[in-house]
Amino acid sequence: MGKLTLLQKMRWDKLPDKRWVGLPDDAVDLLPDEPQSDYPVDLLIRSVFSLKEFKHTVLEVWEEKMLKPHGVLYVIYPKKGNKQYKEFIGRDDIFPALSVSEETGLVAGTQMKFNKLFAFNETFTCIGIKRIP
Repeated sequence: MGKLTLLQKMRWDKLPDKRWVGLPDDAVDLLPDEPQSDYPVDLLIRSVFSLKEFKHTVLEVWEEKMLKPHGVLYVIYPKKGNKQYKEFIGRDDIFPALSVSEETGLVAGTQMKFNKLFAFNETFTCIGIKRIP
């Protein structure tokens, strides 16, 4: 089997209710042109440019119940060495900044669990965080 496409990595066809918020144009261009759903959703994509913004996003999604049970939040962030943005987030800085349990993968104070990491494009990395019921 060849390389998985971005949409296959996100399980796009298996998650019916989708929404994306605040994505840069070059990221939006990679997504299908289809209607967005109201909250709560099965798949939510957000972009962040700092660890503070990353933590705020994850906690907001949890506290505001933006995801259905088993729903996935995909957070895209500029990778180190990207040529487009001066900002970047180092992969190894994310778990400590979000107080993620090394044993369970859960973000402290939530039922949000890290479950996937992949390249979104040349500029962004994507982390999938699943809501555990």
